[in-house]
Amino acid sequence: HCRDTLSLHDALPLFPIGFFESLSQKFYNTIMNMGTQDIVIDGRKKSININNCIIFPESCFPYIDQNKYSLLKTFVIDIGDDIVNCSMWNGVNLKEHKSFPNAMISILQSLATKIAENHSIIVDAMRIDYLIENDLDTYYSEDGAIDVKDLKKQTLEDYTKELVKSIKIKFKGINSMGACDSIRLIGSASIPLNDYLFKYLAGFKDTIVLESEPQFVNARIYDTLANLRFGSIKSKGYKQHSSTVTIDSIK
Repeated sequence: HCRDTLSLHDALPLFPIGFFESLSQKFYNTIMNMGTQDIVIDGRKKSININNCIIFPESCFPYIDQNKYSLLKTFVIDIGDDIVNCSMWNGVNLKEHKSFPNAMISILQSLATKIAENHSIIVDAMRIDYLIENDLDTYYSEDGAIDVKDLKKQTLEDYTKELVKSIKIKFKGINSMGACDSIRLIGSASIPLNDYLFKYLAGFKDTIVLESEPQFVNARIYDTLANLRFGSIKSKGYKQHSSTVTIDSIK
């Protein structure tokens, strides 16, 4: 049995301006008042105590390299499992943001429903997840293989079309995608949606970028912020980026 003291970085979705501040403070207070917690890792008992914590909004992409993005306007589309976080940044200053519900989970549910209705079968949700994640076009049911290429394409395209429409309605004028120097696509669901995002954002083809390993971009951002606030931290699972960052722009 051993005891560890941790410094924690956590993130919240981009709730409406003003609401994030109050919610993040409540979240911070909850974490800091947890006291010592007993956990089991690989059969070994550990006690952890969190002595410090910072909370940032998700999709704060410019903080991955402040030197590079400090003079640029950046639009971020962060598509995860549950939520799509979109934000517009002037340098590292957050100017506008919006969280849209129903991300990858709704895509999986929609595709599962289409397959079930078109082929009169009971669909295994785990198989649909595997199919999308590995870009497969065949669903294997108990009765055999089913070609779902067209259904998958329709599902992904319909979702992307509605998402882009919603983003354009919310972000207008000086906070629109067209006002930005670049549009960055991050989050795990941006991978299967990549082709359709580029199709429906074709007017921004010169500025749109799918980040390398988009599913890990938020982790790299948090690594940068945590090292800034808490000092050098050994991170695992993704490449560390060295950059000079200040964190005074989001309160």
